[in-house]
Amino acid sequence: DSLEIKADDVFIEPGCGMGHLCFLVHQIYGIECIGIEALANFIDTGNTIKTELSHLPDPEKLKLYNLSFFQTDLSRGTLFYIAGTCFPLDYKERLLKKVRKEAKPGSRVITLTHPIDLEGFTFSHEVKATFSWGRDRALIYTLSELP
Repeated sequence: DSLEIKADDVFIEPGCGMGHLCFLVHQIYGIECIGIEALANFIDTGNTIKTELSHLPDPEKLKLYNLSFFQTDLSRGTLFYIAGTCFPLDYKERLLKKVRKEAKPGSRVITLTHPIDLEGFTFSHEVKATFSWGRDRALIYTLSELP
């Protein structure tokens, strides 16, 4: 596992939709997963699915919230997935700056396709994978100490 996920990691996905990736990460790793989504109907559907699933490792560790990620405290996160494929360009940059400000050094950020070119994000490695739109790459960054 190239992400070196630990039991105390907290996965956060801003723009999680119905939480599909949160469900997957929680089922595979058993870690706390927090999905944040601005569209209430997506979160309502995700939470309905959550109540219908009886095989989740720890349902209390899977949380889906209808919130603005710009007004949400991200400081507990240690592993972030920020695809941002549907975000306006300024949203992704604003979100990355918020993660940089609030998350602890050593936290990891996964993004797709486009590199992160902001101070405090150190490129670690990439993973090539097949997504619903075809072959692409996931880029893994580690948050470094800022001066």
